[in-house]
Amino acid sequence: MSKKKILLYGFGTVGKGFYQIYQDKQSSEFELIGIIVKNLAKHSPVEVPIYQYGTEQEKSLFSQADIIIECTSNYTEGKDIVLSALENGKTVISASKKVLAENLNLILDTKEKHNAKLFYEAAAAASIPIFKVLNYHFSHENVRYFKGILNGTSNFILTKMETEGLSYGKALIQAQQLGYAEADPFSDVSGWDTAYKLVLLTFSASGTILNSHDLFIEGIENITFQDIYLAKNNGLRIKLLAHADLEKNIFFVCPAFVNNELANIDEAWNAIQIEYEYAKSQFYTGRGAGREATGSAIWGDLNLSQSLEKISQKPVSLIDTAEYHGYWFIRLHSPLETDLLYWNTAEVLTHNKIQNYYVVYAPLSRLKELKNKVKNAQIIQISDENTLKVFTKQTVSYSFQF
Repeated sequence: MSKKKILLYGFGTVGKGFYQIYQDKQSSEFELIGIIVKNLAKHSPVEVPIYQYGTEQEKSLFSQADIIIECTSNYTEGKDIVLSALENGKTVISASKKVLAENLNLILDTKEKHNAKLFYEAAAAASIPIFKVLNYHFSHENVRYFKGILNGTSNFILTKMETEGLSYGKALIQAQQLGYAEADPFSDVSGWDTAYKLVLLTFSASGTILNSHDLFIEGIENITFQDIYLAKNNGLRIKLLAHADLEKNIFFVCPAFVNNELANIDEAWNAIQIEYEYAKSQFYTGRGAGREATGSAIWGDLNLSQSLEKISQKPVSLIDTAEYHGYWFIRLHSPLETDLLYWNTAEVLTHNKIQNYYVVYAPLSRLKELKNKVKNAQIIQISDENTLKVFTKQTVSYSFQF
């Protein structure tokens, strides 16, 4: 039996992770015929030939390849690679969550039209095989809701700020040194990376395609030591969560105060809690960032691609997200912003002058307006009544001791 020919696009953290596993496995089923990169000067030679994107060598290898593995960091090139491969009927394995999430309808149409295969386990939660769970094992199930920690970089930063007292900046540098964060960490810390993963998970769970630009997305860039220690000293932790209620069509990304299973997930680990109609509550956890975790996800997709004749897919639907009213902790950084907060919230329950935070009741749409006007405001979800009581009672603890 002839080996399936693989062409790898991108040789950063994810690409190197896959390459390491490929070298270790010495599989008799696959042959990596080349690696394609944006800038040849940045890469040292390896056993497999490396060529620059857009060259004649790349085009020749592309025509020979049966399987395209796309893990580039360039959005435009990644989109072109994925669509071109699908148009040519090739099997595509992609780790580019932004490319997939922002073009999901087009990519799915192209896949179906040309009878191609598409896998993207490495695009969310890395070592957790969550798409395999949703697409195959529980494909018969209705998913009622899910929420989870989907970004290892932000979770690592929050963990280090709390447990080691590192500043946000120092924790970020450490994440970059360990390969958890990119040189430009915006997508990770702003919540956008989590939002793209929310789009992909929602599709696999229900067939619903979300527009990420319609979502309320809040990151961790403005979380302070005060927020971290305020949570800690009241039995809570702060985690950046994706939230999806598929029965009510409510979807958003926001840090939240938690004291449940998700509170125990530290550093670069991810976790997803899913409520099914029949299987009920399931909890999945595993490494969500790093070379080996993402490389393993790609290797898993590669092997799965050879054993599946038909890819399971729920009927595609497009929806408008519903409005959601909830309770929120908001920290402002200037008294001049107070009028804007009152204007954009339905009710202010508490104003703690010592800590300069507000507890409000407001719809997501008004929070989006507030964030557009007050960029450095930090919003954290208060998701249960007990936590609400913590922040609305007069005896709330706000000391900053470990």
